Amino acid sequence: MSNDHRLPSEANTTLIMQLSAVIQPGLRKVEEALALACEAGAESYLDQLLTAKERLAEVNTNLERLITDYVRQTPTNDSKENKLPAPESLSPVAKERILYAPHARQHRRQYMKILLVEDSPVSNAITKAMLEQQGWRVSGVLSGQEALEKLMVKSAYDLIITDLMMDDMNGLDLAREIRKLERQDSNTLAHIREGRPPIPIIAITANDNQTTPSEYLEAGIDDMVFKSTSLDSLISSIEKQIDKANAL
Repeated sequence: MSNDHRLPSEANTTLIMQLSAVIQPGLRKVEEALALACEAGAESYLDQLLTAKERLAEVNTNLERLITDYVRQTPTNDSKENKLPAPESLSPVAKERILYAPHARQHRRQYMKILLVEDSPVSNAITKAMLEQQGWRVSGVLSGQEALEKLMVKSAYDLIITDLMMDDMNGLDLAREIRKLERQDSNTLAHIREGRPPIPIIAITANDNQTTPSEYLEAGIDDMVFKSTSLDSLISSIEKQIDKANAL
């Protein structure tokens, strides 16, 4: 997601300083390894590239730890008395009632499982943290293939957010594959095995001219959110897709 997406206002300065302290030294190590790769001979070129990859993985690990700590320490407005039972303790029928009952709208975020597909580790971690701070339960993966594997496991997801431009499998291709499996195979995807409707898919993109509405609708994407807009736009899109699911 872009820098236009706003983090919670009360912690902006502190979190940004912490993120910079984690990211900048690690990225310098990545740049050094890439520079050495450019100067290296053929026999050590791959070694330097692998070193750069390891350094980037270290940045991602440290960033995930920092954001997890931040989310854990961020106070919420819900008192213990207002908290509902843990999502894992509910039957599918009970969960459906929580997700879609109008009177339970204010509680439903903690029962929703969102799958975030974004191949930039830093963007993935930041977007995941922002959505979790809003109350949603989010799993982040770094590729379309990882997303498909997640969708096949026992516990179903309620919504997918995918970056449009990714290596190997982009957001359009991921959506097409999901929709094909939903139509042709009732046993592969967890939400179809549970008898649920097609999963809502929201695409995020940095380029306003990247694709046309007809292209993403044809691929099976339900909505498009531009990274140049605020976090509120993504929140609004998520809520809209859940409301649509409620109307089915």
